[in-house]
Amino acid sequence: MVAIGNRLLAALPPADLGLLTPHFQKVSFEPDAVLVRSGDELDQVYFPDSGAIAFMLDMPDGQTVATALMGLEGALASLSILGPALSSVTAIARVAGTASLISAAKFRVAYAQSTAIRHVVQVHTRALLLQLQHVAACNALHRVDGRMARWLLQLRDRVPGDFLPVTQEGLAQLLGVRRTTVTLTMSKLRAAGAIPSDRRGFVEIDRARLERVACCCYALMQRKIDRMYCQELSAPQPGLGVSRKSRSEQVQQAGRLDGTPYSYAIPDLRKIKLGSSQLHKVETYRATCDRAVPVTRPGFLGTPGLRLQSKSWRGGMGAFLFTCPTTKLKVQHWLDDDDDALENEFKGIICSACMKLHFINRRTGKLLGETKASI
Repeated sequence: MVAIGNRLLAALPPADLGLLTPHFQKVSFEPDAVLVRSGDELDQVYFPDSGAIAFMLDMPDGQTVATALMGLEGALASLSILGPALSSVTAIARVAGTASLISAAKFRVAYAQSTAIRHVVQVHTRALLLQLQHVAACNALHRVDGRMARWLLQLRDRVPGDFLPVTQEGLAQLLGVRRTTVTLTMSKLRAAGAIPSDRRGFVEIDRARLERVACCCYALMQRKIDRMYCQELSAPQPGLGVSRKSRSEQVQQAGRLDGTPYSYAIPDLRKIKLGSSQLHKVETYRATCDRAVPVTRPGFLGTPGLRLQSKSWRGGMGAFLFTCPTTKLKVQHWLDDDDDALENEFKGIICSACMKLHFINRRTGKLLGETKASI
C-alpha cells in the first residue's frame, strides 16, 4: 500500500479516499511558485504531501503580509466546496514540495457523497480559522522578533531538520516589514543563540532557544490545533464514510493513523489558469564531448525533445515547446530528464510568456487538463 503523505487524506477510510484518488494528479512546486493568485477562481484543490505554502494578503499600496502557513496537514482551496468563488489571497510556496491535485468540481461531488470527507474538511477549516485569528492578534500585539520566531517555528514544523530554506526577503514578506528590519531582527535572534547561522538561502535554528524568544501565540496555537487534529482525525466518528465497514474496522483504521506526523492547517491562495497547449516536434540530439548527433528515442516527456547528455553530467536535460494557453505564444522550457517518473506525475514550471504556473506531465509532455498532445 502506498503511504499517504497528506494528513487529511490519511484520516479517510479507504472507500471514501477512493472517491478522490482516481481524479488525483501528482504535482510538484518549487519555492516562490504561485499556486493561487488573489482574484483567480478556485477551480483546483491541492492536498500537499510536503512543503510549505504561505497565504499572502496583497494590500492596495503594494505591500504583502502572510496570514497563514499550510503544509501536509491541510488542503489548499478546500473551501471551494461552497461553490465557485474567487480567491481573496495569494498562495505562494515557501518550501518546495509535492501535492495531490483535484478539480474543485470533482471534489465537490465527492464531498457531497462522503460524510468522512465533510468531516475532515470541517476540522481543517476550524484549524485554519484558529490560525488566522492567532496571526491577526499576533500581528497587532507582538514585536517583530517574537513574530519572526513564530513564523520560523511554523516553517520548522513542516521541514525535516533545523536548516530552513528561507531567505530574508521571504521573511520580510511573511512579516510584512522591510528587509532592513529583518536584518536587524536576525542579528538580535543570532545574539540570543536562536539562529546559529543564516546564509545562502538557509536559516539554521536552535528550536529550544527560538521557542523561548517566540511570542506566546506559537505554543498556544500549536497546542489547540494539535489537540484538534489528534482527537478529531484519529478517533473514529459515528456514521462516517460511504462504505459498509463494521465499527471494529473503523476503529482499526483510526488506530492505524495514531502517531501519524502532524502539522497545521491553512487557507488557499494564488491560482493558476491551467489550459491546453500544443507540443511541437523538436529534433533530438545526444551531445558527446565534441559533437551532437540525432537520436531516435521517444525520449523526454514522451515526446521528441532536445536531449543533452554528457559524461560530466549526471542524468540529463530535456527541452520541449508548447503554446502558452494565456498568451498563445510558443514557449521552450527545460526540465531534468526522469525516466522513472510516474504517468500521473506533473512538474510545475513558470511560463516565461505569462509568468504563471503550468503543470507538465513528466512522461507524456501534456499540460494538466489537456486530453491529447498535438505533435
